[in-house]
Amino acid sequence: KYYHRTKNIKYNMETTRHLMDKRIKECVGAVQRGDIITVTMHIIQYHVNPNACDVNGCTLLHWSAINQRYDITLFLINQGADVNIPGGDLNETPLQWAIRSQYIPVIDLLIQKQSSLSYVSNAGYNSLHLACHSGNTNIVLLCLLNGSHIDSLNNEGETPLLWILKH
Repeated sequence: KYYHRTKNIKYNMETTRHLMDKRIKECVGAVQRGDIITVTMHIIQYHVNPNACDVNGCTLLHWSAINQRYDITLFLINQGADVNIPGGDLNETPLQWAIRSQYIPVIDLLIQKQSSLSYVSNAGYNSLHLACHSGNTNIVLLCLLNGSHIDSLNNEGETPLLWILKH
């Protein structure tokens, strides 16, 4: 009798995990498409964690940031999404992804919600390095006005200014 109950619990846990993985995948797709109704349903009704990650370790906030989804980004943050979880191949934060997409409203929102400007990715870049790489002076200025350090170094020992001058 104990074995049978344990087997059923294990089966139910695996089924629940599979269902949640499916819902996370659906939610990631909805974030990428900008379908806030489906995202809301998954977070509220299906209890998908706003910090849920896809198979590559990217959170819903990463996907909303790079796809320029301001409303979804704000919703996820209000639901408790952590703005400083690194993810993806380069182990970057949602702010770093937003800087790559050059969408200032999401960048500004993430900075206002205390996203780290000084976090350094696996590639050796912080937010100011990425802003300089983008060539977007408004993003560079936004980073500087919010406390980015102009003398920070990447993995090659370059400051953001030196990187600009070399490239």
